[in-house]
Amino acid sequence: MNASTASTDPQSTAKKLTAPLAQQFELALAKRSKEKVKPALPDLDAIKVAVVSDDDIEKQVEEARGRSAYAQKAAQKIIMIRARVTQINLVKERGGMLTSGDVAELKKLAAEEEKILGAGDEELQKSLKFALFIEEIRSASPTSENALAFLVRAVDIGRFREPTDAEKQAFRAADNKYPSGTLFYAKKAYLSVYTGGPQRALEAELRKFIGAVKKNDGKAERAEIEFILQNGEAELGDMRRGIVGVYALNLPHRETNGKVFRAGAALVSLEKKKIGKGGEMPIVKIVRGAGTLAWMNEHKGRWISLSSYCRYTSDKNLEGELLEFSNKFIRTLEAAVTALRRSRAA
Repeated sequence: MNASTASTDPQSTAKKLTAPLAQQFELALAKRSKEKVKPALPDLDAIKVAVVSDDDIEKQVEEARGRSAYAQKAAQKIIMIRARVTQINLVKERGGMLTSGDVAELKKLAAEEEKILGAGDEELQKSLKFALFIEEIRSASPTSENALAFLVRAVDIGRFREPTDAEKQAFRAADNKYPSGTLFYAKKAYLSVYTGGPQRALEAELRKFIGAVKKNDGKAERAEIEFILQNGEAELGDMRRGIVGVYALNLPHRETNGKVFRAGAALVSLEKKKIGKGGEMPIVKIVRGAGTLAWMNEHKGRWISLSSYCRYTSDKNLEGELLEFSNKFIRTLEAAVTALRRSRAA
């Protein structure tokens, strides 16, 4: 490369220009930093802070208590209004016709509720909504649907939250020790977000409601298990021998080595399924389940071959979800046979 070529090389020219420009930019920034004016000291006399006496504080406390009491009373009144609306509408739902007096009362009740909900400042309305939530829990029927709805709502308003995956792992590593105030329902944990009186009140009502739901669910579950056991044959040996009929699987409640196993029951039927030209294949089909075997209700009508049950091995042509179902069904049948032998040996 000769001198004339080097002087016209665009890359060489760019390198010569870049360094000086960068230096100039840094110098400009440094100069601006030095010229930056520091903020003046504030005029402390101009800053006004209210001086409140102990008597004034006491008055504010009393006023706050009064607002809380009003919010609770207003929430209770709204619950009463809604209960009355339900009573009136029940006539219509049962095929009756509302009178003009009923219609007028419904309009009046709606107006009264709207008036209560719209009264007061923003903070009072927040307090009212929270108090109303608690009153709704207290007055609701203890059903699993309501329990889930209330827990979802508690999460939505930021009072509770579900643990992250990392937190779940940490709790499992700590022998499932969760923080105080945690609620448990439907195999989920709900962590308390706040502390203080209002949060404790909400937690107490939710815990009480969940307890009532579990108690009702337990009664319904026991009744369903009893129904299943009364409507199925207990002799599972007949099913294994291919005798057509409806059989009851019974997994009684038991405790072993510190572990608790909840009760479960299911009805299964031994049927002959037609295959090919005039052929038949004995199958074991799910009818219904309860307790720990309630998962079978999601698979009503599904079946496995009797031969796969007898050899405790799924058919070779199954794969994926069908194979998983077959394996689980076979394990359940085997557990029921073991439980039956255990009860007879006792």
